[in-house]
Amino acid sequence: MMPRRFPLLETFRFSELLPGDPPVSLSFLGQFQKLQRICLNNGGAMSPYMTTTVLRALSRLPNLLELSHITAYGEHIMPPLIQSGFPSLTDLTINNGDLGGVEMVLSMLSSTLKHCILRGIEGGTYGEYLACLGHISSKGEFLELFLFDCIVVPSAPPVEEAVGSIVQAMFTLNLPRARQVGFSHGEYDSEWSISSSEVEQYSVAWPRLETFSLRNSLAAFTLHSLSMFASRCHSLQGLAIDVLDVRDVDLTTLPHEIPVLSHGLKDLSIDRLQGVIPPAPLAGMLDRMFPHVNVNKWRIVDGDVTLFMSALQAARRFQERRSKPISLSDIASPSLFVAGRSL
Repeated sequence: MMPRRFPLLETFRFSELLPGDPPVSLSFLGQFQKLQRICLNNGGAMSPYMTTTVLRALSRLPNLLELSHITAYGEHIMPPLIQSGFPSLTDLTINNGDLGGVEMVLSMLSSTLKHCILRGIEGGTYGEYLACLGHISSKGEFLELFLFDCIVVPSAPPVEEAVGSIVQAMFTLNLPRARQVGFSHGEYDSEWSISSSEVEQYSVAWPRLETFSLRNSLAAFTLHSLSMFASRCHSLQGLAIDVLDVRDVDLTTLPHEIPVLSHGLKDLSIDRLQGVIPPAPLAGMLDRMFPHVNVNKWRIVDGDVTLFMSALQAARRFQERRSKPISLSDIASPSLFVAGRSL
């Protein structure tokens, strides 16, 4: 009845379900051939599950551009019945689910995505996580924004080989148009480090990257790998990481190992350190990499590091003013005359 009454329907937004309401199947939406946007924001609560039937129905919509705030759990989706579809989809947001469900949704997509946000994803194996990244990499030709917030629940404690595979998969994502990328892996202490060689080899896959975040990650940047990452991402304007690994820092050699990048990064956020380093040399190394950072906007480890970085910037500005050559217009300026005498 509804498709006949509203044949030109382009946008469907889901209203709030009340406690005790019967389950809702959204497969009927597949009958609205003009539908362009489906938003299932259930008032902050979990939206109806994506089932095999619903996904198949939605995937056939020829003009669907946006599918947001959906819930995807693997137990509700049957892989043998999943087929490729979503020929026009550019925006996907999954707000709840597990890695198995997310992986099956991603497997159905075409290479038309521009914005993909995966958050509230709880539960899954390393294999499922890597499979999700594989689908994104193979279909990310036009992807401009990719945020992946999940909790990986392995059957055994993380091992170095598994973490290395995840780091490699993250930094080899083929996203030539991506401007914003972010990852979060749950409640981890970043026991493993991201090496310079890994970043040097992989980060060239994001030539247009402007904003990058790494939160609750399985692995953390070191000063060396952070420097390498920045040198590979020339357009980077914002960087947010929760942990910087300084456990293996040698203060006697560090100044010779971190190059002066003079990177144009504006926003830098570092929540805490893994290991111990005095604030002055740390501030000096960060200033060598990012001399243009707005030190008063975000947290950079603690107040002492921020204070030293601010002092270094002030000293540099003072030195630049002193070394600025005086032009003829400066000489003719009234400010250079006192009591009728030129200075």
